[in-house]
Amino acid sequence: MVPEGGVAEHTARVPSAGRRQPPAGQRPFSGAHAPRVLDALMLAALAAAPASLARASEPNAAAAPAPGAAPLTWSAPTGCGSAAAVQARVSELLDEPELAFDGVQVEARVSETAGGWALHLLTRDALGTRERELQAAACADLVEAAAIAITLAFEAARSGGETPPVEVAPTSPPAGERAAAEPAAPPPAAASPTASAGAELLIDLNSLAAVAAGPSLFVALGWDALSLGLHATWLPGTNETVGPAQAVEVSLLSAGLSLCYALGRGLLDTAVCAGLDAGQLTARGAGLRESRVVHDPWLSTQAGLMLSRELGAGLALQARGELVVPLLRQTYGVNETEAVYRVASLAARFALGARIAF
Repeated sequence: MVPEGGVAEHTARVPSAGRRQPPAGQRPFSGAHAPRVLDALMLAALAAAPASLARASEPNAAAAPAPGAAPLTWSAPTGCGSAAAVQARVSELLDEPELAFDGVQVEARVSETAGGWALHLLTRDALGTRERELQAAACADLVEAAAIAITLAFEAARSGGETPPVEVAPTSPPAGERAAAEPAAPPPAAASPTASAGAELLIDLNSLAAVAAGPSLFVALGWDALSLGLHATWLPGTNETVGPAQAVEVSLLSAGLSLCYALGRGLLDTAVCAGLDAGQLTARGAGLRESRVVHDPWLSTQAGLMLSRELGAGLALQARGELVVPLLRQTYGVNETEAVYRVASLAARFALGARIAF
């Protein structure tokens, strides 16, 4: 099993009778760059890029490199490494600037596959002939794998030991290539609107002649944090006394739109709301000698705060408070000159109700 995220390989070899010993005083992976090789191998175990084992060769009889053959042959598509680059990387890993391929011959062939790149690596030295088949998504991974494999072959030939398996973490492609290779994340799906309806008991402190209470019905349509509502309110008549058994009764019937924005959700959901009301303000005399009924237009704006608590199954309780600014201010009186009631310039309302979502 090859861990996901690296370049995997498998080797097979036949030891030869004679093994080349390392030069005196030299240890495998010696030099200042040796920790980088170990770091690369340790990082490879944690890498996360697709790679798979393709083939492992059967053991071959030990055979010395052919006289006069090139020590390193690199065959690959344009832009996918070179013999000089691989040799320079091996020299860097071994910390040997004047590296000589004495007794070691390497043949590497890189080809493009449907899933990425494939590398066939053949190594001949005093220990025998080994073949490796590697696959990875990026060519740069195979170039690094080849350099490390050749480095390990040098160390194995010098020490007479086994060549460890090679696993190399994939290099990150340039930002432009990543953008081309990785499809853009789909945009988040638009939130579906939610509809709700409910009823409230509305208490108006001073829009009319006295404190008034009446029903209010509403429907709303919400998108994420926003909701748009339509409401209708009825405030029955309140009396302003003008004499014994005489009064002016004032009532209000209105409807309007409101827009709310949710500030936060939790134990209590909080939202700020603003709206516009239009309707009819009615005043009628009671007990007066010449009683009549007057209908005047009503227009106001309001803004306030709403708190709500979800109960489950789409049911919720809500409470709100708002300030009302009448835009039309009528005055009502008796005997032509005596003023009895005038619409206030600022009023306050409170409401408590329930709603259900569907």
